[in-house]
Amino acid sequence: MRRRLFALAGPMLIWAALPLPLQAAPLEAIRQRQYLIVAVKDDLFPLGFRSRGGELAGFEIDLARALATALFGRPDALKLVAVRNQDRLALLQRQQVDLVIANLSVSVPRARAVDYSYPYLTVSQAVLLKQGDTSRTLGDLDRAQLAVLAGSNSEQALHDFLPHAVLVPVASYAQGVEAVAAAQVSGFAADSSVLGGWAQFHPAYRLLGTDLGTSGLAVAMPRGLASDSLRRWVNEQIAQLLKQGWLAERARFWGLAGRS
Repeated sequence: MRRRLFALAGPMLIWAALPLPLQAAPLEAIRQRQYLIVAVKDDLFPLGFRSRGGELAGFEIDLARALATALFGRPDALKLVAVRNQDRLALLQRQQVDLVIANLSVSVPRARAVDYSYPYLTVSQAVLLKQGDTSRTLGDLDRAQLAVLAGSNSEQALHDFLPHAVLVPVASYAQGVEAVAAAQVSGFAADSSVLGGWAQFHPAYRLLGTDLGTSGLAVAMPRGLASDSLRRWVNEQIAQLLKQGWLAERARFWGLAGRS
């Protein structure tokens, strides 16, 4: 079944009921600096990756440049910092970046540490399998070994949906794919946005759609009252890009709209 990955999402109110730490960089400080510092992925086609020439490209890179253009009038008023999954929140908490736009899905545990923008992309969950695997539904994998990103939405959902499966936590998409290739696990469960981008260049693999629901990818910002102006500004930009159809157009360009 084909799933629509891009969807207009309502405001995320998850942060409203949580306590706020005091540290955060205000929007005015960023304006005075005259450029944005954004953490991004450089190994996750089509969200953030390096081209053959070594340049950063992808859906989330486009979004970072759009925000820089909105704030400073030019897309290069921007410093992009490639980040590993496990370092995304730490960079914000140490105030080394202003924003994280790095395949970060909204979750309650993360919302205790950072603020989220409105979602800019809605993604579904899928399982990467070898073409020879005969599984047709997620239930067929109930006693299989499956790689999952440690601490991800997929991990918790699979615990509930496949109680007899053996879940093998991995630290990155690359480790999950390598585990499938080496037959250490039967499949790798993660966001279909990234798995689909990888599978289209590797015909020996396929995606199995799931009923595990969807999650929103959002911009992460420092928590705190001092960051309120930054949060409101980012949300205004995301809402405007949604209204203009820019996010939908970029999703189609990168093959993210309507992917199974």
